Amino acid sequence: MDRGEIISPGNAATDKVLKMHYYAAAGIDWCLLVDQVTGALHLHRRQGRTMSSTPRRSAVRRWS
Repeated sequence: MDRGEIISPGNAATDKVLKMHYYAAAGIDWCLLVDQVTGALHLHRRQGRTMSSTPRRSAVRRWS
């Protein structure tokens, strides 16, 4: 199961941290976060009970 989400500028901390714990607990394997402010894409994957961001620099892309 996968998930994609657009980060809310007014609620970014919840989208980036708290929801990742919920997704991992629900068995979501991958989550792609779209940051409207910076224009970055952040790919996270489930590792056990937590979601971790992909460490490779190439995983973050910007658009204009």
